[in-house]
Amino acid sequence: MTLNLISGAWIPVRQRDGARAVIRPAQIVEDLSGNYVAFPDWPRPDLNIATLELLIGLFSVALPPEDDDEWLETWNKPPTIAELDKAFAPYESAFNLDGEGPRFCQDFDALEGDAGTIEGLFIDAAGEITIKKNIDLMVRRRRYSHLSRASAAMALYALQQFAPSGGAGHRTSMRGGGPLTTLALPPTADNKPVSLWHLIWANVREGQDGPVGTDDMAKVFPWLAQTHTSNNNEEIHESDPAKAHSLQAFFGMPRRIRLQFDRNPDEIPCALTGQQDEQLVTGYVTRTYGVNYGQWRHSLTPYRRKKEAKQEHFATHPTAGLFGYRNWLAIVLGNQESTHLPAATITKFKERLRGMPSRSDGASPLILIAGWAMS
Repeated sequence: MTLNLISGAWIPVRQRDGARAVIRPAQIVEDLSGNYVAFPDWPRPDLNIATLELLIGLFSVALPPEDDDEWLETWNKPPTIAELDKAFAPYESAFNLDGEGPRFCQDFDALEGDAGTIEGLFIDAAGEITIKKNIDLMVRRRRYSHLSRASAAMALYALQQFAPSGGAGHRTSMRGGGPLTTLALPPTADNKPVSLWHLIWANVREGQDGPVGTDDMAKVFPWLAQTHTSNNNEEIHESDPAKAHSLQAFFGMPRRIRLQFDRNPDEIPCALTGQQDEQLVTGYVTRTYGVNYGQWRHSLTPYRRKKEAKQEHFATHPTAGLFGYRNWLAIVLGNQESTHLPAATITKFKERLRGMPSRSDGASPLILIAGWAMS
């Protein structure tokens, strides 16, 4: 049976009391007054962050608030599971990981050729030269020889969103390699973890035109159409609506990849999660010159400009080591010269907080900061 990432249960999560479960996206609103879903629970933090980005993107596509008033109304009265299932249903065809037809985050064409190991999806996997010289000391090879479809889906999405440079023709993500992600974490009254629903809704993008229509789906989910290849270095910009919707920021596809699936009659567990699946993902075929993204503004990432008058902006990337006070100022407040711009989601949530009732417990919102330090 094909794994559909909207209708199927595949996301491992941790609940308020620490219990673990596996859910489909609509279930993040389950039991919000009790033992609610608190956070993704993959064994790797990069996959947890990627899951948050995927869910924020899905809600921004299917259920965007028109303005701050509608956002606050939904914050106070979240949708039911049935209402979310109905809102997500029009997009199910874009979220099949395997089977016939377009596949989630994979090239439209059935790529032929020798498959590389599935471990190559992970940013910290040892490269060919590293293995050849036997210098993969800190992160050893052959950690993940096979993955369940759920693990492969999340690893693939994370690679597409955070993709580092990988040699000639292997495009980086639209924010460059290992971008900085900053998410608003809403305050909680009892020092308990915030619900996953409220975390996602705190960072959702507004959409005055309502949910994405079927005519624009291929502009949001690029795997639904022939890839805009970049052999001639052609770039796709956010300002070109004929080629891409601005929400493709959450679903960019710089890498041309097709996963390789094998049946699993021996019920071999996933090398990452230990979960069993009727199919295993053992490798993938790749081609160079996927989508080459030009100027974009991703709502979850801070940006910088060399000069205030310059319109060209660059995604901020984390540096190795501690995240110091100087870095904090730039991502929370920016500067008077407007050369450092906080992520749009942080600026927006500060505006949304003004419309929320004052809190008697003095709890303050926080910022979740994550990213790969690639240099």
